[in-house]
Amino acid sequence: MQLPHQKFSHQENVAENAPVYVSYFNPFFIFRHPQYVPVQAGKASAAIDLNIKGENTGDNISAQNYIYSELTVLYWVWKNGPKTDYVGFCHYRRFFDVLNKEKYPLPYKAFSEDDESAYLQIPAIDFNDILRDCDLVMPINVVMTHSLRRNYERNHYAEHYKALEKTIREDFPEYCESFRAVLEQTNRLPPYNMFLTRWDCFDRYCTFLFAVLQKLQSQIRLPEDSGQHRIFGYMSERLLAVFIHHHKLRAKECPLFVFNQRAKKKSKPIYYIGNMIKNLNFRQKYIWRST
Repeated sequence: MQLPHQKFSHQENVAENAPVYVSYFNPFFIFRHPQYVPVQAGKASAAIDLNIKGENTGDNISAQNYIYSELTVLYWVWKNGPKTDYVGFCHYRRFFDVLNKEKYPLPYKAFSEDDESAYLQIPAIDFNDILRDCDLVMPINVVMTHSLRRNYERNHYAEHYKALEKTIREDFPEYCESFRAVLEQTNRLPPYNMFLTRWDCFDRYCTFLFAVLQKLQSQIRLPEDSGQHRIFGYMSERLLAVFIHHHKLRAKECPLFVFNQRAKKKSKPIYYIGNMIKNLNFRQKYIWRST
């Protein structure tokens, strides 16, 4: 179907120099738009072919998708994609709602995955405009009740966190201060490995991210639990926050469109009261007690 999108001058040129790559791994409605590039993640070992571009050509880590998750698409674009002025990443069921004008937006607006008409609301992205006063756009952060370190140790493997901390300390000492500040003193997580930014920022981030993860991969034992396999997908969400802090990037949070039968809208009062409680709880545990 034809999708009427936001129009701005030189739209074809913008689409060519500012692609947004969309990760797919299972049968789903393929969103078609000149600016959005669908890519099948994990295609090297996939049981199905989605008949879209795969990240299994050129220099790639497609076969390791089970531990890297959507990061295999980031790696493939970084190594093989055209070095465009801007670049963005989202998922088959998560897209940036960059035109949202609400002063206090919710993290996402939910739609059924079968509601094809809802895709009409996904706008073309004018990177020059949205990055006018920031360096990077990411989803509205998830607020935890604990520090990011404690959250990781409670929900994943504590020994993997220790190995990550050791890798940062020994091989990337310039990031140590930011690593501690973010993981031990904050409770806000940029989720989903989604962002919109300039290519030079993306290049610096991938240089840091994959150097850390590939170093770590040789030092840890991968979990047998299939729910924990995507270890580097979990770690990268934390490392993006570290990268932002270390380079003092101006980051802007943006709500999402989510297409999922199970997705439910949260009422604003409940959402904001919940976040206030989480932040107060965090400050009491990790900030007030340490001063």
